[in-house]
Amino acid sequence: MIQLTQGNLNNHHIYLRRHLDFFPADTIGAPNAHHGEGTLLTLHFEGHSEPVQTDIAGDKKIFRCREDVGRFFAKHRLAEGDSVVIERLSTYEYHVVPGH
Repeated sequence: MIQLTQGNLNNHHIYLRRHLDFFPADTIGAPNAHHGEGTLLTLHFEGHSEPVQTDIAGDKKIFRCREDVGRFFAKHRLAEGDSVVIERLSTYEYHVVPGH
């Protein structure tokens, strides 16, 4: 479970730095996607009809798919202090849901 800050909401990202060991090391890419992506993860955001493929940006330690994260925040009307739960479905597949 990851608690959201106002910075997460404003910038459409989820801080993963404290949880990197939850993901395979090869999913962490270069800071800029043009310099190399990590192995792609498949994320199933609760409320989205289609899964999203993304890696983790190596400098910021966030999912690179910020637009999709922003849509997830908006759909569930998440606010500062709310939580997000990331559930592992398989090594490279995860379900992202609002925390309760």
